[in-house]
Amino acid sequence: MTASLAAVNPLLAQEYDETSDSGPSAAIYSDDMSLEALQKSLPAHLQTPLPVKGDDSAEMAAPQAEADSTPASNIEAFYREATGADTLSQFGYAFFGTIKNTEAPAAGTVQDSYVLGAGDSVTIAFLGERKDKHSYTIDQTGTLNIDLLPPVAAAGKTLGELRRDVRAMLDMQAYHGDVYVSLDAVRQLGVLVAGQVQTPGRQAVTPLQTVLEAIENAGGVLKTGTLRQIRLVREGKTIPIDLYGVIASKGDAAILPTLRDGDRIIVPTLGPTIAVTGDVRQPAIYELPAEGALPVHEAISLAGGYLSDGQNRLTILDPQANGQRTASMASATSGSMIGDGVILTVTRTTDRMAGTFKLTGETRSEGTFPLTQYPKLSGILRRAEAFGDDVYPLMGVIARRNTKTLAREMIAFSPQEIYQGRADMPLQDSDTVMLFSRADIHTALHDKNTN
Repeated sequence: MTASLAAVNPLLAQEYDETSDSGPSAAIYSDDMSLEALQKSLPAHLQTPLPVKGDDSAEMAAPQAEADSTPASNIEAFYREATGADTLSQFGYAFFGTIKNTEAPAAGTVQDSYVLGAGDSVTIAFLGERKDKHSYTIDQTGTLNIDLLPPVAAAGKTLGELRRDVRAMLDMQAYHGDVYVSLDAVRQLGVLVAGQVQTPGRQAVTPLQTVLEAIENAGGVLKTGTLRQIRLVREGKTIPIDLYGVIASKGDAAILPTLRDGDRIIVPTLGPTIAVTGDVRQPAIYELPAEGALPVHEAISLAGGYLSDGQNRLTILDPQANGQRTASMASATSGSMIGDGVILTVTRTTDRMAGTFKLTGETRSEGTFPLTQYPKLSGILRRAEAFGDDVYPLMGVIARRNTKTLAREMIAFSPQEIYQGRADMPLQDSDTVMLFSRADIHTALHDKNTN
């Protein structure tokens, strides 16, 4: 605060002539006036110190991010060295190990679109002329043998189709009553998981599970493996799998196809990557899609978006053949593409809240306040908590930017007169209201007299 007072010393001399025999200047500049004597001129509420709030610094301390205990991969070491960010990690790999495998649901909850196969068990309950309930398993020929009914071909049919076939057979027998068909237990499948996984090989899954659970059973994808170009090979056809969509939707595997017997899942090596650092919600190393590039705005979206919607500066560090990187500015709206090895850095510029002013200095409520709530000085300074215990009552300063000349102006006021209602002053957007302590004033004037 002394530095701020040094900037307003000329204002002190202008507003309070040190040769005057009366008025505030006598209190400021008289060698005979002690700081104790100044206490007598303070408002009554300042004679008793305001209560000090408990130290809640521990509560306000930002939580520390848990350190990644796993060794850095080669690609992580590469980007960490280039960016200087020692905690930069590959996105998505920690997701494995948090997946809850989808077990067979309770009977009756499977959708009618479920395709039956040998090994599935269904429960059939008769109500009416028959009153029995039994579980039947589809045999290796794909046939379901139900008591007192002809064998029915079940494998390859959906649960809904089987229900209709059983109903049709009963109708042919002129059966009076209802029948209920539900899945009792699902069969086990064998699928092969190969490539960059912890334990490649054949995995036991169910038809209700997806590529995600099969890879989880194989120990998850290594950091040398891709998350975006996984291949599901089925009956000679390849289905591309991009797990970024699943991870971003917090494990919703419903967007993935369910597995079938004989499926092969291949996890190739990691594809092209970029790093997004700085003021984004999730700085990390991200794998590019199959095209090998993506627009700047999609890269920012991958990183969770900006920390602040205010002004953000985007810098692209592009690797060159000579091993150096060239820096260029980017815009999220330009549509420019970034490719393998690029580092995109987001730097948040100074945010300024419109329609606000700041209160600083010898105050118990330092901070930013809305003009709509406090349009005048009296609104903020007539609160008891506005002043610190050592506030100097005779002068404060408003620092204001002149919108016409862009020059910074210093406007003096008396906190004591504002508090007692004898004066007031309107505030403007971006004003800074500075309150000084008596010690600040004493130090500033001592330095001024010394010079």
